[in-house]
Amino acid sequence: MAFRVRRNSDLNSSSSSSSSSSNNLTFLRRFALARCYSLDSLEEDLTSLCEDPANSKTVSYLLFEKSVDLGVLPSPTLCGRVMRMHSKKKDYEAAFLTYNKLRVTPRYLLHVYDANLVLDALCSNGFASEAVEFLAQMERNPPFMAAAPDRVSFNILIKGFCREKKSAEALKVKERMDEEISPDIVTYNILIAGLFNEGKAAEAMALLEEEMKGRKGIEPDAVTWTTLVKGFCGVGDVDRAEATFQEMSRRGIATSRVAYSCLLQGFCRKGDLCRARSLFDHVMKKGVQPDSNAVGLLIRGLCSKGRSEEAEAIKSRMATQQHCKSTS
Repeated sequence: MAFRVRRNSDLNSSSSSSSSSSNNLTFLRRFALARCYSLDSLEEDLTSLCEDPANSKTVSYLLFEKSVDLGVLPSPTLCGRVMRMHSKKKDYEAAFLTYNKLRVTPRYLLHVYDANLVLDALCSNGFASEAVEFLAQMERNPPFMAAAPDRVSFNILIKGFCREKKSAEALKVKERMDEEISPDIVTYNILIAGLFNEGKAAEAMALLEEEMKGRKGIEPDAVTWTTLVKGFCGVGDVDRAEATFQEMSRRGIATSRVAYSCLLQGFCRKGDLCRARSLFDHVMKKGVQPDSNAVGLLIRGLCSKGRSEEAEAIKSRMATQQHCKSTS
């Protein structure tokens, strides 16, 4: 595994650097003075420290060094909270270290929610291939695992491969998922976005056809349609992006700020300022403010064509709407 395992000295130094708050100091003093620390008081103090992600290194030190020395073991619920705290802070190495400690702890059963945190930690840190091995461990359901992988587990792994632009591997995970758990709309949305991100529009649309026709109970949602608009704009097919956008309206699906902004940027990048300006006016009438990057492209495009008065009018209109929102 590519994660570096920290030495005890690392934990001690990180603990001392992060224990400047009075909360941390109080906890450390209690450990130093009381050789008999009760499980209830340990749970109470650790729960309090977990409320602030800044205490993460101190929590790891106290949980795995001091608590073992004192012969007390925190509950699985608290251990899971510690992993969630590390993940929230994006300290994936610490989250994985926590897992490695827990898996060899007597009487600890790793809940699927906590196992999914480990999967997410691996995938978010670029270790999707290693996450496959961990998923296999979950499927074997060893003694330390309280539950088998769920739909979220597979979706995390699929997203991890898509993030690394390995859609072929992501699709293999989906095939494996088909054998155990039915994919949901989230699964398809992740895969469609991943395929578009690699320029595979045809494969993305084929997957959409599978979703709409091959599986009962799964219908494209607002996220699906927005992903299509964004995807077609990303591959330079603005006409299909606009057609998809119009299909959303026809189906009565609320068009999001993201969809508006992506299409606006698509028109601007294509140099079609007429359609870009028309869309901008349509969006503003609806009371939706497009993304500032998209509006910036429109303004620069107008200025490059000598239409500076229109550009200034758009700036003024954006500022007015922003002011109205802030005072309402």
